[in-house]
Amino acid sequence: MSGHPANPSLSLWSASSTHTPRVCTIAGSDSGGGAGIQADLKTVLALGGYGLSVITALTAQNTTGVSGIHVPPVDFLRKQVQSVRKDIRIDGWKIGMLANEEVVGVVAEELKDVKAPVVLDPVMVSTSGSLLLPHEAIQGLITKLLPQCTLLTPNLPEAEQLLAHATVGRSEAQGSSKQPIPSPQPLQTLQDRLDAAKKLSDLGPKAVLLKGGHKAFKRREVDEALRSLGILQADQQPHEHHGRCRKVQQDLEGSRSAAPDALSPGAAVSLSSRGSSHNLIVVRSDGHPYSPVLRHLLNEEDDGAEEEVVIDILFTSQTNTYTLFVGPRLTQGCTHGTGCTLSSALATHLAAGSGSGEGEVDEDAQLRRACWRSIAYVQAAIVRGYEDLGKGPGALDHAVSVGPRGVLQSTAERFTAAKEQDDISADTTERYAGMLSPSSSSRLGSQPTPVVTALLSRSQPLWEAYVWHPFVQRLALHFQPASSSSSASHQPLSRAPFLHFLKQDYHFLLHYSRLWSRSASSASSFAEADYFLTLAHGMAREAAGHVALCEGSFGVGKRELEAEREGEAVMAYTRFVLDVADKHGGASLETLTVTMPCLLGYADMGWRLRLADSGDSSSKMSDSLRTWYQQYVSTGYLTAVRAGLAKLEEEAAGMQQPSAERMERLQGLWDQALRLERGMWDEAMRVTGEEM
Repeated sequence: MSGHPANPSLSLWSASSTHTPRVCTIAGSDSGGGAGIQADLKTVLALGGYGLSVITALTAQNTTGVSGIHVPPVDFLRKQVQSVRKDIRIDGWKIGMLANEEVVGVVAEELKDVKAPVVLDPVMVSTSGSLLLPHEAIQGLITKLLPQCTLLTPNLPEAEQLLAHATVGRSEAQGSSKQPIPSPQPLQTLQDRLDAAKKLSDLGPKAVLLKGGHKAFKRREVDEALRSLGILQADQQPHEHHGRCRKVQQDLEGSRSAAPDALSPGAAVSLSSRGSSHNLIVVRSDGHPYSPVLRHLLNEEDDGAEEEVVIDILFTSQTNTYTLFVGPRLTQGCTHGTGCTLSSALATHLAAGSGSGEGEVDEDAQLRRACWRSIAYVQAAIVRGYEDLGKGPGALDHAVSVGPRGVLQSTAERFTAAKEQDDISADTTERYAGMLSPSSSSRLGSQPTPVVTALLSRSQPLWEAYVWHPFVQRLALHFQPASSSSSASHQPLSRAPFLHFLKQDYHFLLHYSRLWSRSASSASSFAEADYFLTLAHGMAREAAGHVALCEGSFGVGKRELEAEREGEAVMAYTRFVLDVADKHGGASLETLTVTMPCLLGYADMGWRLRLADSGDSSSKMSDSLRTWYQQYVSTGYLTAVRAGLAKLEEEAAGMQQPSAERMERLQGLWDQALRLERGMWDEAMRVTGEEM
């Protein structure tokens, strides 16, 4: 904050969780209802706040454009602000359209002593690209209002204009004669935008959220740019980053029971350091990366490199921290009023403390969480907007958050075919899998697996510790050239732990076969019974593969496998899962959730081993290991995984998606299953004396 004028500090104010945040919007009206104070008040209400309004201008407009503007006298504007402040405590302010220099001056003067958060949406560039404010008004905005605001939220054209006008303003302030406004410099690259966010922050606001929706990037371009900045994908983060990644995720989530969090798809968090003074955090909600095999399952022919994604950049001046929010480029046309909606959502979340809980306020975390939730809310409101409202761009569905849910509804084809079509001669697994086929998983903002994606993205460190456990990493070394390292941890896994695992997994598969058989006995339809019996048969086939592998490669017969004593890891894991099934039912969302880490995780693990397999290894175990992992990337197994995903999402969709509270419980079950899966690898290495 060095060199900045005094700014309102979030640490000086925090809302009690027991009261409704009061948010006042100072903005113009929109007779079409999609933007301006109309959008602001809808947003504040939808997110649990109480909205107040001060009108700076009246517009005659609809979805096709503005046909007239009336600006009330500034004395009346001043009376509006003073009237609400005199009687009502305001917990957060949102500033939108300011019609002229006088309006800017009055607003700045009336808010100069406020301590509550102030969010400024600098409405100054029309859709066609022309300026809506004269230079003098923009200069007033820069010199008077920016130093007073907590968060500035320009889009790319507005950021370009602010920086161009600021250059002239500095020259004029130093006594130079009036100069022409230079042409705005386009913010094309990610580096351009990072630099711009910092420069805008230098103009006075506590933080800047630079919105990137006007120009998207290819996902390939984003991945390349992030690598150049030292950012690794979430599934490639070094172990020492896992703790901080999880802390950022927890900061983003806050209280999972809070209604706005229901709109959050979960975040894949990556970290880097940019020199000695700038930290970078990347929060991805574009579905990449969570699990490499999940992307394949939902879209076999496309790695998504050419998809368009949008990057919104938050820069907080106090800690010199950048947070990059990478999300899907939405193709829906319901975009009228997105800027107004986002800024009023931000003001509401900041006014409510955004679920920060008790104790000292972490201002960075609070801003990051408010941005994350507000962006998620706007994306959801666009996807479910009113496309046919008028002849122009449609309006957002501001009520999308009303009636909190743990996750949003799936956008895959409705999950009814398998339940309604009780044809026992048909392949139920294929029917379920077809619901999540690449052709049915529409792109760009859709989410065919919202429950699994949320669970997976909120447990990235645990997931990686399971599917890329040292046990698996050292299996992968069998497919690589021999290492010159003398460290045991850099050598291929020896025979003993792998054989121990196969013996234990044989018992594990028997328990799971019993589980699915029991689930079939209580099925609500022939299709459901067929599905669960198919899973039970799958366990038997997988166990038969273990027998064949043990006999052919290790000289261990079926009798020895059956005589093997169950280890603690198998007992703990299977009893945990069976307890969940006994309590909730074999076909319940809880049971489907607690068993999904096994089903999806082995596909993920097999996928990684296949990528590591060069095909020309000289390791004596490589052929046996290849036989083992290939079953988990076979067409049949991946079809079963896709069917399992569809079945889980069908169960969630049948209840109009689980509540936020239920999602929290599901997350606990999911996380515990990941720990128990990891425990099986741990035990195999520990009891055989293999170094981790």
